[in-house]
Amino acid sequence: MRNDVVSFRVQQILNQPVLLRCQELTNLFNEVDSKLLKECYPVILENIFGSPGWGLRITDRNVMSMEKEAAFKFLDPMGPLFGLTYKLCSDFYLKYELPLSLLPAKLTRDLEKGVLINSWYCERIFVDPQTRRATALKLNPFELLIFRFALHLIPHTQRDVWLESMYLQLVERYLCHFLPCQLQSAPVEPHVPYTPLSIQGACLSQPSVYCSPVSKASLLKPAGTFNQSSGTTASLHSQHNPLAEIWRTVHIIHILMDVWLSYDDEKSSLSPCLTKSSSVSSIPSAEHARMVRAFLKHLHYFSNSACSTNPSDMDEMKRMVIPMYKSKIYHFLSGCIKSWPYDHSFRIIMEAWLSYIQPWRYTNYANYGIRENHESGKPVDRRWLTFIAEHLPFYGCIFEQILRRLSRIDLSILKNAIMLHRVCRLISLEQLKSIISEAEESLKLKSVVSPNSRYIDTTADNPAGLKIQVAAQSAISELEGQMFVYKPMFSHEITYQVRHFLREVAVSRTKAESLFEEQKKKPRSVGFWAVIFGFDDEHAEEYTVDDRRRVVDILKNCYVLICSVFEIRDMEAESVSDILNRSTFSPDESSLGASRLFDSPSGVSPVVPKPSGDPEKRPICSYEIAWLVRMFHDISSHFNREYHFEIQSVHTREDLVGRVARQVLQPPTTISVYERNREGYKVRTEKVLPARLSLRGLANAKLLFWLVVSCILAALFGFHYITGLCVPFLAFCAYIFVAALRD
Repeated sequence: MRNDVVSFRVQQILNQPVLLRCQELTNLFNEVDSKLLKECYPVILENIFGSPGWGLRITDRNVMSMEKEAAFKFLDPMGPLFGLTYKLCSDFYLKYELPLSLLPAKLTRDLEKGVLINSWYCERIFVDPQTRRATALKLNPFELLIFRFALHLIPHTQRDVWLESMYLQLVERYLCHFLPCQLQSAPVEPHVPYTPLSIQGACLSQPSVYCSPVSKASLLKPAGTFNQSSGTTASLHSQHNPLAEIWRTVHIIHILMDVWLSYDDEKSSLSPCLTKSSSVSSIPSAEHARMVRAFLKHLHYFSNSACSTNPSDMDEMKRMVIPMYKSKIYHFLSGCIKSWPYDHSFRIIMEAWLSYIQPWRYTNYANYGIRENHESGKPVDRRWLTFIAEHLPFYGCIFEQILRRLSRIDLSILKNAIMLHRVCRLISLEQLKSIISEAEESLKLKSVVSPNSRYIDTTADNPAGLKIQVAAQSAISELEGQMFVYKPMFSHEITYQVRHFLREVAVSRTKAESLFEEQKKKPRSVGFWAVIFGFDDEHAEEYTVDDRRRVVDILKNCYVLICSVFEIRDMEAESVSDILNRSTFSPDESSLGASRLFDSPSGVSPVVPKPSGDPEKRPICSYEIAWLVRMFHDISSHFNREYHFEIQSVHTREDLVGRVARQVLQPPTTISVYERNREGYKVRTEKVLPARLSLRGLANAKLLFWLVVSCILAALFGFHYITGLCVPFLAFCAYIFVAALRD
C-alpha cells in the first residue's frame, strides 16, 4: 500500500464518529506497516489532542458510553496508539518537529533566547540555519505524544471545565502506568529498548549557547552516561544504561513539569493593579490547577514507594524526583497563590499546596482517593523532619501568602470559611508545629560551614541538628535566594499578623451569626403562593439555614485552633464591640482594611476585585420559569445582534423617541469578567455591555399569574380574554410615556 493511499484512508477515518474512528484506526495499525504511518502520525495526534480534538476535557468520566470506552481503550498506555508509537520509536532517526510557539510562554522565551534549562533540550532544540533562531523541538514519537497530551490541557480556545473529565482519567492512568507506586515495581510494560542520542544528534549543529557546559546535571542524564563522544556512545551499548528501563518515566515527569508547572516570573513581578489591567496573565485555569494537584499527589506516592533494599534504577529515580523539581514546584505554587483571582476557585490551587506539603498522607497507593482524608488527621511522624527542613519555605513563606489572601476575603461566605478550615486543620496537626519549629530553630545554630568549604564539621556537638540546618539553609537559598531573610512561621512578626487576622475572623463570625439569625427568623417558603407573592430576592437561596450555621461553627472552631497553635491567649477576652470600635474600618469593609497589614512588595495595596457578570446570564431564580427565561434570552439576543446599530442610534437620540427608548432598553453597563488571553489563561477584564433589549422580566411567574387573573376577570365581565392582556399593556405604555416626558 502506497503512502498516499494510507494518508487518504487516514483522512477518511478521522472524519468519522469517535467510535468508528477508534475501530478503524486500530484495524489500520494492525494491517499496515508502521513505516507507512510515520507521516500520518502527527496528523492523528493533532486530531486527538488539537482543538477541539476528541473532547477529552468535556467528556464526563462517570458517563458510560460506547464512544468514551472506545476512546479510552484506544488511548490507554497498552492500547493501539501507544503500540504504534513504540513501533515508530524503533527508527532512531525518525524525529518530528514541535513548534516552540505551542509551548508555555516562559519555556518558549527561554529556548528562543538560548537560556539552557537543562541538557535535555540541548539535544532536541532545532535552530533555523537561515535565521539562527530556535524554532522547534526535534522529538521522537513517544516524546511528541506526551508533549501533545500535556499541551492539550492549556489550549487557547477551549473553555475551562469543572467536571471529572476523561482527560483527568487518562492523566491518572498514565501516571499509574509510567510512574508505578508499588514496592519493587516491575519495569514499565511493554519493554521498549532505549537508544541514547548519538554523536550525529542535533546538538552538534546548534550554537554553543544551547550546549553550555555550566548547566546543572540533569536528572535525565546521569553523570558519565551522556557525554557526547564516540567512545561513550559506543560503550553505552555494552554497559548498563540507567535509563534502559525508566526512560519513559523520566521523559513523562520532565515534560509534565515543564508544560504544566511553567510559571512566568516576569509577569508575576507586576503590581496587582498592572496585572489586573494587563492583557497578559500567567495564572493557569482552575482545571489546570486540578491536574497539577493530581500530579503532585502521585509524585508523593511514587517517591514514598522507593525500596531501600536492593534499589533498582526506578527506586533511584523515586528518591531523586522530589529534590530535583521542588524549585519548579515552589515557584509555580507561590506565584499562583500570590496572583490568583479573588474567587472561590482559589481553593483548587490551595488544595494543591496542601497536598504537596503533606507527603505523609500519600504513603500507601492502595489508599488512593479512598482513605487520604483519614490519613490527614493523624499525628505527623518525626521521620518527616528532613522533608520539612528541605521544604521549609513551602511552610513558612507560602503560609504567610495564604494569610494575606484569607485576610482580604469575606470569611462569612461558606466557601471561603471552608478554605480557612482546611488551613487550620493543617497547622493544628499534632507534632507538626514542633517539627517545623525544630527545623526553624536549627537556623539559629552556629554555622560550621565556611563559604569556601563544602564540608561540615562532624565533630560538632549536634551533628543531627547541623544536618537539618544545612537542609533548611539550602532550601531557603535555592527557593528564595541567598539574600532572602526567612521569617519563622511561629515568630513574633508572623504572630502579630495572626493576631490581626484573628480580629478579622471575629468580625466575620459576628457577621455570620447575624446572617444566620436573620435567615432563621425569615424561613423561606417554597410553596406556590410564596412564589407569587414573594419578593425578588436573587440571593436568598444562595445559602440555606444549615449553611449559615455551618459557617458560624467553622469560624468558631478556626478561631480556637489558631489561638491554640500560636499560643494567643488574650484575644478571646476582647469583645467584638471593642474590636469593631478600635478598627478603622466597618464590618463590611473588614476584608479591605486587613489588606493594609499585608501590603504588596511593590508598595501598592491590592484592591479586592468584585467581579460581576452579565446580568442576563445570572442563575435562574425560583420565581422565574426556566424555559421562558431561555426562550426570551434567545429572542432578545437575536434581536440585539441583528439590530445592534439601530438600537444604539435610537438610545442616543435626544427627542421623545430617544427618551422612550431609554425607558424600555437596558442602559450601557460595565461588568467584570474573566476571559482567556492569547496564552489560554484567564485574566480579569472590564467589559462594557451596550444598550440592549431584555425580555427576561416577562418570565416572572408573578407577572404571568396576574396576567392570567386579568384574562379571567375580563372573561367574567363579558369581554374577550385578549382584553385582559391589552389593558395591562396599555397601562405599561402609559407609564413609559409619562416617565419619558419627565426624563
